[in-house]
Amino acid sequence: MHVNGKVALVTGGAQGIGRAFVQALLGKGAKVALLDRNSEAGRESKAALDEQFEAQRTVFIQCDVTDQEQLKGAFKKVTEHFGRLDIVVNNAGVNNEKDWESTIQINLTSVIRGTYLGLEYMRKGNGGDGGVIINISSLAGENINTFYSLDYFKSDYIYIIEYLSGIKYGKADHLFSQKVRKQ
Repeated sequence: MHVNGKVALVTGGAQGIGRAFVQALLGKGAKVALLDRNSEAGRESKAALDEQFEAQRTVFIQCDVTDQEQLKGAFKKVTEHFGRLDIVVNNAGVNNEKDWESTIQINLTSVIRGTYLGLEYMRKGNGGDGGVIINISSLAGENINTFYSLDYFKSDYIYIIEYLSGIKYGKADHLFSQKVRKQ
């Protein structure tokens, strides 16, 4: 995929896999917005990336993806800062069996919201030029042992797969009439 000059938004972008996505995109010439609820990790990541890449190619936006208004605001800030949005990586995720409702909000609901916001901002009718949406999910629900039963993780995983399969295999093609690729 050609990403030089493209603008990407990565949720959970300050650490782990999200940070790796950010570095890979920057390495290929993209401009990247790191969204993360951890402001300290976000500022540290931004500073480290600024040493490796041009500072104007990154922006850190503190965002709790479970807060619909914060997520909407973050998408808006990205387009105001960079002038466009071409790539969305819905990467934020947690594994917390004690707070299962928050886990579902982060691992499932925010992916769906991020997908719809990406579609909205990349749509030609809204000034976009198409783009790519990449949704990350865990396979942890596939390997749950009998002593550590996390049915809600498995249901999250199954729901995301069914939801995204519906998008990929035509059940929601009306959403993709604007050149947004389905990954």
